[in-house]
Order: sequence, then C-alpha cells, then structure tokens
Amino acid sequence: MCKRNKVCIYMFIVVMVLQIIIPALSVILETSYTLISEADVITEWDIGASGSNITAKLYDSGTLYIEGEGAIKDDTEWKFRTTDVRDWITTVQIKGNITTIGKMAFFGFRNLEACIDFDKSVKVVKNQAFGKCPKLERADFPNLEIAEKYAFSDCERLTIAIPYDIKRIENGAFKFVNKVKGNVKKSGITGSGEHLVLSNTLSYLGDEAFKYVKNLSGVIITQADFTHNKLASIFPKDTNLYIRQDSCFKSATKYKRHYAKNSKQTGNPKTIYEVGNKLDIKGLKLQVTYDDNTTVTYPFNQEFLYSSPIKNGEQLSSSHNNIALQVCVGDERVTSSYEHGLTYINITVKPKTTIQEIKVETKPTTLNYTVGQKLNTNGMVVVLIDNRGTRIVLDDSQYECSPDKFR
Repeated sequence: MCKRNKVCIYMFIVVMVLQIIIPALSVILETSYTLISEADVITEWDIGASGSNITAKLYDSGTLYIEGEGAIKDDTEWKFRTTDVRDWITTVQIKGNITTIGKMAFFGFRNLEACIDFDKSVKVVKNQAFGKCPKLERADFPNLEIAEKYAFSDCERLTIAIPYDIKRIENGAFKFVNKVKGNVKKSGITGSGEHLVLSNTLSYLGDEAFKYVKNLSGVIITQADFTHNKLASIFPKDTNLYIRQDSCFKSATKYKRHYAKNSKQTGNPKTIYEVGNKLDIKGLKLQVTYDDNTTVTYPFNQEFLYSSPIKNGEQLSSSHNNIALQVCVGDERVTSSYEHGLTYINITVKPKTTIQEIKVETKPTTLNYTVGQKLNTNGMVVVLIDNRGTRIVLDDSQYECSPDKFR
C-alpha cells in the first residue's frame, strides 16, 4: 500500500506541474515578442506628439513596449530618474495606430536589435529616427511611405524590406545599411528575387539614399522620372537597375542598366462585360525578360505597378466595346513593348441584360384537375427572352406558379 500511495502522490505532482507548465508554454509560444506581466515594468513615458496619445513602457527584459495612437514626438528623452536608459533597450514593439516615428526617436540605441510594427500602421520614419543603431538587425515597417533623411543610416547590421509603394526616400535614408530588399509578399512580383521595387508611387529619391549598402541584389524602377538630385550617388556602384528606355537613369553610367527585350501576357483577365460592370484585370500578369535574361512577372492586382487608359475598377460603358485596352508596367502609356512590358486586352462590353419576356413554350402534360389537386408541371417548358433575343430555358427552380393548388 505504501508503494502504491507513493506512486499516486508522484503522479498527482506530475499532473499538477503539467497543468501549470503547458498553459504557460502556450502563452509564450503564441505571444512571441509579447510582454506577460506588468510587474516587470521598470518605468514608462508619455511619448506622444501634440494631439497624440502614446505611452512607452520599459520592461526589465530590455523590451520597450509602445502603444497608442498618432505620432511619436521628436527628440524623445529616455531617462529613468536621471539615468539615460537607451542602452538598456534591445527590442522595440509598436502596437496600435501609431503613424509616425519622431525625429531621432531611437537615435544611438547601441543595443537595439529589433523594432517590430505589429499593427502595420507606421507610415513615416523621420530624420535619424534609427540612426547609429549598430546592433539593429530587424526593422519591420511593411506600410512605410516616407523615410526621411538618414532615417536608418549607419545601421550596419540591418536587413530591411522596403514596400514597393513607398512614396518618398530622402537623403541618406538607408546609407550604410547591411541589406535592402523588396517586400515580395506585398508586391506579388515573382522572379525578382530580393530586388528592391520602386513603383509608380515614388515621388522623391534623395542623394545617397542607398549609398554604401552592402547587399542590394538589384532595383526595379517602374517610373520614367521623379524628383531627384544627383543620380550617380543614390545607389552603390554597379548596382543592377531594371528600368524603362526613357528612364532618368538611362545616362547614369555608374550603374548596370538593364532594359526589357520582350514581354508576354500570362493569366486570364476578364474580357467580357456588360454595360455598368467594372473593369477587372486582376487576373492579368505580364512576364518581362530583360537583356541580362532576368525574367520578372508583374501582377496587375497591384495598382501602383501598371497603368492603362481605363483604371481597374472603373465603370464600363458602351463606348468601351471592342477596344484593345493597352496595359503596361510603369506610370504612363508607352509606345513600344520594349519600354518595360506592354500588352493589349480585347474588351467586349455588351448591353446590360434585361428580361423582355417569360412565356410557357410547351404546356404541361396534365391540364384537367379536380378540386384539391396540386398543379403538376411535368412536361411544361418555360423560356426567358432577354433584350438581345437570347432564349433561355428555365428549370422549375427558376420560376414559381400560382396558384399551385386548385380549390
């Protein structure tokens, strides 16, 4: 009995321990980069700019947890009592609707390794916000629109994916960064590897924006031109650029410039519409082969990669019937398929279908009934005639007869 009691006690202890450990493990696994206990908070700050509501909490794990709405203020001070705690911080987590990282907000964080924008809300990273963070390896901003001057400069370990629809990259924004690549998952472009993609949204590209980047496999630029200054100092020497024949980079001999030599339409875009339907070319893809035999497939479900006289989602009218819709990679219409890839889609727009007549073409087999009997439609043929004269035979699920019983 004694041995059995010991066994029972041991089993009970094991079960109790598992009941404690398993839920704890599940919390840890499911909340990677998520803080668990408020008891671990060392201090907190109000870091919102005027009109914003943002708090930052520093945990003893070295994680800075930022949550709120609006913009982080410029030149934020990170002090606990009188001590500068910037070197205590190893990870920054951003949650909520935070749109802007203020000027020099995390400048000189010597032990910062990662910054994650969990809710993908950050649009602007201001001047030197992450400048001189020597251990920073990861900065996730999938919806970044503006990188101001030296926003990530001198982050020599940083690998960063830049969204294809970024709007403005200012002087030195990614200077001395370890690796810059495109956000392939967001753009949907295939065959480009890790090439940086700068699409039709780009309005400004500053001097030395990517100077001294150690790893930059190539750059696809869909536009012909945008605001810039010294083109020769933007990218590292001999960077592979995939550009249009009329690109502003055409004369920038410092780089290896590549042009499309042929293109081929793939996918199955919708081609037959009725008046009032909206254009839908999301099924269209264009496979472009460049002069170095790099082949890239561009999807036209991303509006900032292509242009056409009729925009995707635009309502069609009878005037659009039987047109060859020109669609090209880039920001405007081109005259040659060798610019950056060009194709045509033959569009048919039919008059909107309306019902002109519904009639019984063949009477049912049973025509004589007694009181109380139900209608028997066996043998009956019902047809619909539309405004184009098309005859459509309806099955019994597509119409109703009334009355359906004789009283």
